[in-house]
This record gives sequence, structure tokens and C-alpha cells, in this order.
Amino acid sequence: MDGTTPATLDATVAALVAIIEQQSRTIEVLVAEIASGTNGSDQRADAERPRWNDLEVIAEARSKIVEWLADHPDKRPSKSEIARRLKISTAIAWACYADLEAEGVIAIERTRKAHRLSLARPRTSL
Repeated sequence: MDGTTPATLDATVAALVAIIEQQSRTIEVLVAEIASGTNGSDQRADAERPRWNDLEVIAEARSKIVEWLADHPDKRPSKSEIARRLKISTAIAWACYADLEAEGVIAIERTRKAHRLSLARPRTSL
């Protein structure tokens, strides 16, 4: 034998059983939270969070982006930077960028490190 006494083994087994019981209780709590829909989060905060498919939220974000770019013509922020500056959800901001670029309102310069935004220059006809 390796010098382990029956008392040491009993203590080790008791400690392992206590850990397993605690983990089982934790799992039961998590399962109950998931089943109730809370999943440990604050439901009010989730309800107040803007949704990326809310048309009013998207319209407001679009106007904020265009306004900010118009007010700062010398800056060329990255997509992530402007979302952070304007406190817009990244998902909402990126949806706005695609629409604004398709409509010709903004220009997106794609570089190796970032996508830089600016207002689109008006097209001049010859």
C-alpha cells in the first residue's frame, strides 16, 4: 500500500461526495433558471435593450451615424469605433452601414486593418 490510511480515504471520499452534491445543486438551479426563462439575467434589462430588427432603433442609429460623419468630415473612424462613440449596438450599427453604403450615403474604405467610414462624395456628372 502507498501509506494511505482508511481514515484518509474516508475523508477524501466524503470531500468528493460534498463537491458532487454542491455541483448537483448548482446544476439544478441553472436548469430551473433556464426553464423559467431567467437564465440568471435581469429580464427588465433585456426588455429595455434595443433590438437590431426594431425599425425605429435602426432609423435613429442611421441618423446618428450620418450626423456624426457630417460633423466630423476630417475623421475616418472604423466601423467598431463609431459604434462605440455613439453607443450603438454593434449589430445595429453594422446593419446600418450596409444599408447606408448601398444607398450611396456613406463610403467604406476597406483596408487590411479596418473598414474606415466617411460620407460618400457626391458624384459629379461630366
